[in-house]
Amino acid sequence: MKSWVIDWQTANIRERKILYRYTRDQKRKLHIGWLGVFQTALTTAVGNDYENNFRKGKISGERAAEIFQWIAGQSQTIADQIEDEILRAREKDDENVEQSATSWNELLQQQGRFENIEVYRHTPELNIVRFANPEPLSDLRLRLTDEFHSEVTLEAPGTLGVLQGYKSDWYLLPILRNGHVLKITTAGKITIPERDKDGGIDPLSEDEDEGKHRFVFLWSAENNIFLPWHKWPFDRPILRRQLDEFARNLFFSPNADWLIYRCNLLIGKS
Repeated sequence: MKSWVIDWQTANIRERKILYRYTRDQKRKLHIGWLGVFQTALTTAVGNDYENNFRKGKISGERAAEIFQWIAGQSQTIADQIEDEILRAREKDDENVEQSATSWNELLQQQGRFENIEVYRHTPELNIVRFANPEPLSDLRLRLTDEFHSEVTLEAPGTLGVLQGYKSDWYLLPILRNGHVLKITTAGKITIPERDKDGGIDPLSEDEDEGKHRFVFLWSAENNIFLPWHKWPFDRPILRRQLDEFARNLFFSPNADWLIYRCNLLIGKS
């Protein structure tokens, strides 16, 4: 039997979150639910809310080790990937802070995921775009003034905020009629901008700037990480120092529960 490097008894919350992500992906490949995972991998029964605790990295070292061994029993390659990612994260922790993710761009490169987002042209024949490549650009080409909206799939309740980037500037995206942060009460597909009480959508459009537009969807289990957003301008670019400070605070809060999803759209004249 292969000897593994990681001691799950001493693994921190961030490392157990890494295990959660790989377990979630393996669950999807096997087309089983969380109950099936826990019944197969664990030697003792767990409560109904255990997946939520696992997602937050708040499980015991003993159970983390059992889940890791369950994955390793199915694929040593995936188990190797888990250990490699954790070891790389530990190496980064040992580096000088200035060499870690201390800017907004570095945060997006290291933590942003091109997944869980669908974009629709706002017409009767809706076009769908899925993002799966490492740095994808949508096959869908929108024209200036085309109306569109998006859907992001969230696996847990929390709070969602969206930023739009164009060239080197970033802006708050109004996903509510009167705000930029949306409280999510149930997991599943969330329409951006938010649907009104009648189920209608007030779509987005770009009327002036052609080229590549980037979108960042930030989800957090806690609302307080969005406090700096309330001080950011809504009618002009966010200052780079504000974004970098936000990125540093986010990156160096390993116990915080947050995820970044990304997508890119190309908007042209025709």
